[in-house]
Amino acid sequence: MIKPILPSKEELSFLLHSVIDTLLNEDEAYRPRYKGDVGSLLEFKDSLPVIIIPDLHARFYFLLSLLDYKIEGETIRSLLEQEKIRLVFLGDGLHTEAMQKERWIKAYEAFLRGSLTNPFIEEEMAEGLSLMTEVMRLKITYPALVHFLKGNHENILNEESYGNRPFRKIVMEGEMVKAFMLSYYGKELTELYASFEFLLPLFVIGEGFLMSHAEPAKAYSKKELIEAKKHPSLIHGLTWTKNDEVSGQAVIKLLKKFQRAYPHARYYVGHRPVEERLAYRAGGKLVQIHDANLNQFVYLKPGELFDDKKNILVIE
Repeated sequence: MIKPILPSKEELSFLLHSVIDTLLNEDEAYRPRYKGDVGSLLEFKDSLPVIIIPDLHARFYFLLSLLDYKIEGETIRSLLEQEKIRLVFLGDGLHTEAMQKERWIKAYEAFLRGSLTNPFIEEEMAEGLSLMTEVMRLKITYPALVHFLKGNHENILNEESYGNRPFRKIVMEGEMVKAFMLSYYGKELTELYASFEFLLPLFVIGEGFLMSHAEPAKAYSKKELIEAKKHPSLIHGLTWTKNDEVSGQAVIKLLKKFQRAYPHARYYVGHRPVEERLAYRAGGKLVQIHDANLNQFVYLKPGELFDDKKNILVIE
């Protein structure tokens, strides 16, 4: 079994420069631009099946097993190589969750003693960065087929700007990760990682589906979605919305706006953990799929009617 390791400075620098170049030069056919800048909207008009992957949170082995998972006799990696499938990750690559609570507490105790690169945070970051460097390789290799959306955890600087908010849950995860990155990789590489995060898309329109990291706070226009980097409140409204914080009407309005041909269309999000595979919100129109206890994903064919017993696949 491959063991997660911290990428070298040289490897991380190479991958970040390469993936940033890939993101800056995405095809306008699916990622419209504005005033020469890459937009934050992805719009797919082809007939490729799509795999929707919920929050990963440093689950490196989930990603590896996903690529080896067979659909109709072929691995997902093979289907990517044949350009027969599309992958959309719903964001949140770093920060393991409750299953690593004890490790976070030990890392925090060391952090309070002034140890920014202690064995506990190194193990955490090895898992998170091994995952994200693999995501980068996939994006570089299959730029039109692999897409990673920005989530609220894509905030390596733990800043409160550009729609971001500092993060803490078990301990001070956001500040500890920032301190580790600055100490281990230095300011230049850490800021380069932040540039990568800033270029990630936020919203997906496909045949029979919409996606973002979190439930939308408002029913944004296509122009606003393309130009999202100009609107911090929009970035926040697609990455930080709590359950029951909004009425769900934005989901209904967005589906009516962008899915007129597909009255059965659904809006897919991650963000908040769910139990027993999924939760329906917004009158059943929003499907929340982040079950942190399962390695699961959604497999959809364009225009297909979603069936939670058929379209949610679990990797055992």
